Amino acid sequence: MSSRQLIIIGGIVLAAVVIFLVLRPSDEAKILKKLNLMAEYCTTEQQEPAMVTLQKVSSAAKLCTDPCLVKVDSEKVDQEFSRKEISDRVLMLKKRLIGTTFTFYDTSFTSLEGDNAALITTLRLNRKTVDGRIADAYELDITAKKIEGKWLFSSFAVVEFVER
Repeated sequence: MSSRQLIIIGGIVLAAVVIFLVLRPSDEAKILKKLNLMAEYCTTEQQEPAMVTLQKVSSAAKLCTDPCLVKVDSEKVDQEFSRKEISDRVLMLKKRLIGTTFTFYDTSFTSLEGDNAALITTLRLNRKTVDGRIADAYELDITAKKIEGKWLFSSFAVVEFVER
């Protein structure tokens, strides 16, 4: 090979490496994608077929570690749940909140070190009622762990607001 060909091949390889490094999603982007998937899986459409519901419930549980800590002080919940228990709870939630849309917004990372991440976000629930629309919002502290190259949620805690 001529030196010109080596330079061209080297330039192509260098360009490919730079493109890979620039376009590769960051850990933050990967976690945010999982958070959006969790919202999608928990959202319940009116007239959602049972098989779709079961598939979403299973997918939601797979986004979590086994076990996963859930803490809601107002409901006296401070417990680790297996993936099976998570899928059961999500299924009950979806049956109770038909027509409810889950969205996360105002998400910020409080730490992201190595294979551990902590974030705070607002969960918004929107649902239609006979009288109109209802929107509820909850602030959540979430931790995630990278296990075998995949980010999984390891805890969810509802931040309680103190009334004065």
